[in-house]
Amino acid sequence: MTTHLTLPLWTTSSRLLKLGEWLDFRFHLSSGTTNGDLKIYARYLEDAVPGTDFRAGGDLQWLARLPFEQIPLAFTGGQAAIRYTPKRPGSYLAAWRAGDETYYRYFAAIDDRYVVLSFSTFFGLDPQPTFHGMGIPLDYRLPVAQFTPDDPVGRKLLDYNRRLGELVVPAFPDMPKPPTGDLQRTVPVAVGIRADQEIQSSFHALH
Repeated sequence: MTTHLTLPLWTTSSRLLKLGEWLDFRFHLSSGTTNGDLKIYARYLEDAVPGTDFRAGGDLQWLARLPFEQIPLAFTGGQAAIRYTPKRPGSYLAAWRAGDETYYRYFAAIDDRYVVLSFSTFFGLDPQPTFHGMGIPLDYRLPVAQFTPDDPVGRKLLDYNRRLGELVVPAFPDMPKPPTGDLQRTVPVAVGIRADQEIQSSFHALH
């Protein structure tokens, strides 16, 4: 685990917000690591028209065609912090370039017209192809025995958490099982979709 201490670290407060609430971002860098400004893509799912780039197994390059808010980060002693308040309801994606990697954090602001969808893995802990290129975060319920970088699946999911902020919950043997048995359900991650709006059929690629 000590190797991760040399890598950039990005933590947040709760990422499901009522409109008007704020989100705290905290950044940690080791000495000599280069980094860029924070970019926030507001309503990236609602406003994007990625076309064929929106597919399982793809990447997030289609984000580059969207408008974004750019926020400079001022580091002191290897640490920086900002507080961000979404101005409109919807799905948000924040991006931060540090070292040779780009890190992402999903969050959402909702009002009473919204419902929240949570996408979780079902039968396999690491389904392939991933949904990462579609801008859809997943939750994972990882058996605690695999909650280590020595386990191949555990190492991959913990890396998803580090780079993408996806939720990885340790599942203990005495935890109650979900009603469906094999279904892996965890704490929701925020993805806002208008309840009074037709849900597009773009998710056909998920099946």
